[in-house]
Amino acid sequence: MHCILVYDVHQKRVAKLHRYMQKKLYWMQNSTFAGELSDHQKKLLFQDTARFLDQENDSLILFLTRDPLAWRRTVLGYDKSALDGVLL
Repeated sequence: MHCILVYDVHQKRVAKLHRYMQKKLYWMQNSTFAGELSDHQKKLLFQDTARFLDQENDSLILFLTRDPLAWRRTVLGYDKSALDGVLL
């Protein structure tokens, strides 16, 4: 399943969560990642990231689609990501 993941966490947790997400998905911009996840990988990602999040103040949002061509990616300005060869 293709996904776009965004998160908004307290500054003291950003670096740790960012490092974890870089192992799982492609970094796009600031707190935004994209890539492919199986249902099992998605479940593990949710379990693992639960330890990084403060349930009262932080959020992690995952947008999913079975068809990666369902989204078109358009960038205005500087493109911070290096997604050469990745379909978005």
